[in-house]
Amino acid sequence: LVEIEILRDCAAVTGARLTAPQPLQTGPEVSPEIAAACAGLTAADIRGAPVIASVGLPFVIAELATDRAVIAARPSPDAFAHHMPVHGCQMLLLFRRDGADLHARMFSPLDGVVEDPATGSAGAALAALLAARDAEPEGLFEFAIAQGAEMGRPSRLLADAEKRAGSVARVRIGGSCVPVMTGRLRLPAS
Repeated sequence: LVEIEILRDCAAVTGARLTAPQPLQTGPEVSPEIAAACAGLTAADIRGAPVIASVGLPFVIAELATDRAVIAARPSPDAFAHHMPVHGCQMLLLFRRDGADLHARMFSPLDGVVEDPATGSAGAALAALLAARDAEPEGLFEFAIAQGAEMGRPSRLLADAEKRAGSVARVRIGGSCVPVMTGRLRLPAS
C-alpha cells in the first residue's frame, strides 16, 4: 500500500504527496559504460559508479558530471535491449545536483516509456539515496526535482527524506497539479 496525502486549498485539490512504501534498498553498482550507452552518452559523462536503488521500484541511478550531459542524453533502445535488465532493473534515472536542486531524466524504453516527464518513484529513490549517502546521521533532507523540460513537459517534484540514527526512516514525494479532465465512474449495484 502507498500512503497518499491529498493537498488542498479549501475544497480544491492542488496536489498530492506520497510516502514511499518500502525502505531504501540499494543493489550492486552498474558499469558507467552501461549507463552511458543506454543514455547516448560517454562514460566520462557519468560521475562515479551508478547504483541500483529502490523504495518500491528499482532504478539504475547515475549522476551526470555536467549540465550539458543532462541536456544531451537520449535513450538508446538498442543499448537498452543489449544491456537491460541489469540486475533485474530496466529503468535508468539520470540526475545532476546543484545543492538541493536536482535536474533529472528517466528512461525506460523496454517498458514502453521512452522518457517520463515526472517520475515520483524514481525521485523518491533518489532522495533516499542522497540522504543515506550524507554524512549527517539525523535530519530532514529536502530536494526539488526538475524533470521533463527536454521533452516539452516540465515538471517539478518536491521530495524529502527523513534520516534517524544514520538510516533513512521515511521518504515522501509530491507536487502541485492542475485538473486535466473530470469524469464519473458508475459502479454496478452489488
